[in-house]
Amino acid sequence: MKKLFAILLVLSMALTFAACSGGSAPVAPTTAQTGSDGDVDIGAVYMAIAPLFKDNEPREHDADFIENIYGISKDLIKDSACVTYDMGDYAFSGEIVMIEATDKDAAATVKEALEKRLDDMKKQLSEYEGASIDNELANRIEVIQRGNCVAFFYSDQYDAMAEAFNK
Repeated sequence: MKKLFAILLVLSMALTFAACSGGSAPVAPTTAQTGSDGDVDIGAVYMAIAPLFKDNEPREHDADFIENIYGISKDLIKDSACVTYDMGDYAFSGEIVMIEATDKDAAATVKEALEKRLDDMKKQLSEYEGASIDNELANRIEVIQRGNCVAFFYSDQYDAMAEAFNK
């Protein structure tokens, strides 16, 4: 019964994400999560990584949130997935941001904005006493770019998420 409920919950989250993303609906994950143009299939990656944070009260966000928090103009975004969630003992919430930019120049701007966010987080964390696990996490995270797709995973599951994005 619990497994059935968990599967229904994941499917419900996927449908909610599809309705809110403004882009194409997520598809079931495949081993090849790359489109014909070399960009990442954000929907497939989202479906692959959702089980990593589904038990931590995820909150999905739209392009307005991305513009307000990360300073990335909506006209640079072709498709996106943005989720924040509780990470327990960490000072910051988990932040998952994947953006397919409209073109190469837009992708460079998106990457710059996400790197600024990571740098700002590192600066804030350096001022907190007792945030050693956060500092360790922030110092190993990188903003990842493949084609016009850029990802930022501030997550205790960073390695698995980065691997899914880079498949």
